[in-house]
Amino acid sequence: MKTLSHFLLIISCLFIATQAILGQEMVADATTSIVTSSEERSTMLFLEEEPIEIVLEADFKTLFKNRSAEPEYQIASIQYNDPLKGDITIPLKIRLRGNFRKKQCSFPPIRFNFQKKTVKGTVFEGQDKLKLVTHCRSKKESYQQYLYGEYLAYKTYNLLTDFSFRVRMVKITYKDTSGKLDDITRYAFFIEDEGSLAYRLECRNLERKNVHPDQTIRKQVDVLSVYQYMVGNTDWSIPNLHNIKLLKDSIPSHKPIAVPYDFDWCGIIGAPYAVPNPVLGIKSVKERIYRGFCRTEEEFKESFEVFLEKKDEIYATYTDLALLDHIVREGALKYYDDFYEVIQNDKYIKREFIDNCRKGR
Repeated sequence: MKTLSHFLLIISCLFIATQAILGQEMVADATTSIVTSSEERSTMLFLEEEPIEIVLEADFKTLFKNRSAEPEYQIASIQYNDPLKGDITIPLKIRLRGNFRKKQCSFPPIRFNFQKKTVKGTVFEGQDKLKLVTHCRSKKESYQQYLYGEYLAYKTYNLLTDFSFRVRMVKITYKDTSGKLDDITRYAFFIEDEGSLAYRLECRNLERKNVHPDQTIRKQVDVLSVYQYMVGNTDWSIPNLHNIKLLKDSIPSHKPIAVPYDFDWCGIIGAPYAVPNPVLGIKSVKERIYRGFCRTEEEFKESFEVFLEKKDEIYATYTDLALLDHIVREGALKYYDDFYEVIQNDKYIKREFIDNCRKGR
């Protein structure tokens, strides 16, 4: 049986889709970020699984003070050891990023800004701007575990479809050049740039709001919606482009594809700051609620089959990450056990999906 990702690559980028709700007029009106075939982007950074060890030097005292909506970039540098070339130093600029975490975290996420000429011949070759997900709070080990959980959420979705953001774990020593903060070493992870994602999949980014989920590729959005139920995530919206990117190939009649990101509010992670929207009627993010649109029982089971085929690989992703605390691991796998019990029981399928699916818009 062909994998879902292979099937979707074919129908999105090679075949002409059946009638498209989004036609030429929508594409022409949309504001897009187009990645041309002449632009080369290396994927070296995301091809390996082993964490990279780097030293990041910057004035973190000043960096952490600037939490405005669009903070200015500051000068920084990265050092790492290449097995063949020895120690390598790369100059770059960094700034804080994010919305909620920039305000709530003592150590917020960071955006890296490289110059292509400075990364040539390094593990960062081809990279321009990169998102770094950090540990949020330095004094609580539990926050490092939450970070591992979010990393694994990305890795799990990678197993289900190629239309997903790649990630790479990194062990960072943060050196404060102001001399006012102590050096600390923590794990973090890089997220594939959205331009690189689009280039890899021979698509472009479609910056268009108010796109109904059923105006995207149906099989893909079905798996996405079931996945969000699986990990207990309600913090997403396709019409609002909230924690969602849309990709579109060059064929006007083809529908776009929705790609999720930002999983720190998932129930499987259980971060203390994550709370559900009151309108959903659930008290905790650990309570699952299906936020996808209605499908037939046959369509639901077709989507479930993708998860059943990947079950062993998903569980192995958690058991193979030695950094994950064993109690956290057991809790995550139990959370997944409950999901798999639901999708293999007709009574539960009706209760959780068929009876609770979203109708209309």
